[in-house]
Amino acid sequence: MQGSTSHSEALINYRRSSSILRLFLAASLALLWLVAGGGSAPARAQGPALWMASPSQGAGTVGGLIEIRPYWLTVSGAPHQVKLVSGAVWVSTLDNRILKFSPGQLSNLAINPNPTPARRFRNTAALGVSIGCAFDSHVNLWIVDNGDAIHEISHAQLAGASGPITPAVTITNSTDLTSPSFALFDSAGNLWISSLDNGHLVRFSAAQLTMSGSPTPPVIISSNDLNEPGQMAFDSSGNLWVANAGNSTVVSFTPAQLSASGAPPATVVLGDDGSGSLSTPWGLTFDSSNRLWVSNYTTGTLSKYGPGQLTVSGSPTPRKSLTNLPLFAAQITFGPRY
Repeated sequence: MQGSTSHSEALINYRRSSSILRLFLAASLALLWLVAGGGSAPARAQGPALWMASPSQGAGTVGGLIEIRPYWLTVSGAPHQVKLVSGAVWVSTLDNRILKFSPGQLSNLAINPNPTPARRFRNTAALGVSIGCAFDSHVNLWIVDNGDAIHEISHAQLAGASGPITPAVTITNSTDLTSPSFALFDSAGNLWISSLDNGHLVRFSAAQLTMSGSPTPPVIISSNDLNEPGQMAFDSSGNLWVANAGNSTVVSFTPAQLSASGAPPATVVLGDDGSGSLSTPWGLTFDSSNRLWVSNYTTGTLSKYGPGQLTVSGSPTPRKSLTNLPLFAAQITFGPRY
């Protein structure tokens, strides 16, 4: 899973120009994203754990995934971390592979912390490198390709034998998708993509996702409050929150603002409180209590904000700040503790 020197050099020379992507490629990431199966945790876990990608920190090092267990999310400081050298359930990698690890493998990590993937797939249609991915309601895996495309690997393909896979659906759009990064489905089955270079959020309808092509997105959000947008997440009220790596802010848009194309101002803009609470944020997620967790790409920190801090613009001090985490982490998610 470790990228070779030549592979890293090829990525560094890739055609993208944005500052966050230059950092992203230069970091020699081995693992980009995980989808930890299910939102509920085993009874012994006392709630879900927070998972984050742990990239390779340079030549000769190996990336993995970090599990931060529930107790360590309750206090500020350097949390206990359980590092899995390979992964958790489904992982997309920078060299366009998809890896599957079974629950049994994850439960046996004390004995075998570096399990061989139960399945390996290679995306033969990749135009660039895989960054984010998300499952739809039919358990098809959608992969964001920063070569201005998105690919669907169907549930049937994921259940098949290992080997090269031609995606069931590939959607390309070099006009509206420029270095797309992360994916998110809304409750209606529409797919939202954050487009890094042009600072847009792009929505494809569920109907447009059924066949390959270059459809025109019915909704494009081009707000001035978007600056190198990264991971997105919906809160319990349906507001969409976005991490901005370019100006170190986190912003939200209401459902009404997302219903049609335009350049609406963000209803809430959160900034750094002066302590580095938001410093190149690129990953974010909500927990079951509607608390917002934000990962800072260049500092290896996590900031947690309570629901009451998310109602108005400002620079609130996080309720919790976790430190000494891996640099250059991409997406984060809550999932079972193992």
